[in-house]
Amino acid sequence: MTSEYLERLRGVVQAAIDAGSLGSPRYLRCVAGVPPNGVLEDAAGGLGELASAWFGSEPRRRYRLSGAGAVYLTEMQEWPLGQGAIITVSRSASPGGSKLDLMLIGSRGTLYHEE
Repeated sequence: MTSEYLERLRGVVQAAIDAGSLGSPRYLRCVAGVPPNGVLEDAAGGLGELASAWFGSEPRRRYRLSGAGAVYLTEMQEWPLGQGAIITVSRSASPGGSKLDLMLIGSRGTLYHEE
């Protein structure tokens, strides 16, 4: 995932939040794939930055799990006002690029994005 892609995604989702379509963001679930040579930590970090932007602060707690041989990385995050996120990034057997499945649940609606 490039920084340009993440910034574009951040803007689109923020526009939905600002329009009141979701209410207050409460929970984020992201499942992403990176190419075999991709850096799991970079992808997870970029998605975590999106969560912080949408929830309005840095998480209070982070729990990170990764598999043997660094095939995947999962990070669970918790914010002071109760919001949460789970971000999973794994290596894809296909070198075709990154894939993303995102769900952001708000107090009045849910936003889905899949690529």
